[in-house]
Amino acid sequence: MLFMKTLRIVANAVRQAYDGVDYNIILNNGPGAGQEVPHLHFHIIPRFSKAELKDWEEMEGEETSRAQIIEEIKKNL
Repeated sequence: MLFMKTLRIVANAVRQAYDGVDYNIILNNGPGAGQEVPHLHFHIIPRFSKAELKDWEEMEGEETSRAQIIEEIKKNL
């Protein structure tokens, strides 16, 4: 259960970095499901509306840079 506790802690840090937005936790299991890196990892994806789901590439050029977001997440851990 330590794994799930850690996942909750990181997800909460992501939520705080994005001013309290909701999020999805996604696991792509196998190449057919979109898994590109062959090890267990989860994606914590902020959601700004029901229809909007962005990945890093789509966020390029937005007001907040990846580096800023990463620093905000680290600060909230």
